[in-house]
Amino acid sequence: MIFYQGRSNYGQNLQEAYFYLEQSCNAQRSLGCYEAGIIAAHSKEKKANAPKLLDRSCSSGDLRGCRNLATLYYNGIGIAKNQYVAMKLFKTNCNKGDTSSCQKFYYALGKAYEKSKNLVGAKLQYQQGCSYGDKSSCEKLKKWGVQSSLKSQEQSPKQDQRKQASSLHSSKTELQSP
Repeated sequence: MIFYQGRSNYGQNLQEAYFYLEQSCNAQRSLGCYEAGIIAAHSKEKKANAPKLLDRSCSSGDLRGCRNLATLYYNGIGIAKNQYVAMKLFKTNCNKGDTSSCQKFYYALGKAYEKSKNLVGAKLQYQQGCSYGDKSSCEKLKKWGVQSSLKSQEQSPKQDQRKQASSLHSSKTELQSP
């Protein structure tokens, strides 16, 4: 993490960070799998390793690993694009209490409904996404003249019922999706 966060005497060194994080992953440390997966996803040379690393992180119960694996599937990064698998991962993660996955799930579902010209369905999904604090969902509703209220993540549904285990470590990097 010292190399990843740039706290070494030489500043940030992602090659060194990746090497040690991958070793950590091989030693069954989910944080190593997650961070190595994020580095790999942003690297041309290592992009193909990202799904495997994030899958290992996800399999160990790291919600961020699952969310970012879903993002890889959704966007086809380092793996064949598969929005069905992505949506299933986002929904499963949402059900486990990951607000960011809920935001991505409902926004992506809203986009799918909108693309199929089912605007009533799209509106319902965007409203749900907005209730979880997704600004993009709220903006879609606003464009359509629908009143919505953007709630902060602290106020979003189910948030008070859980605290994400992954909040112990806040990564500098998160993959962008839907």
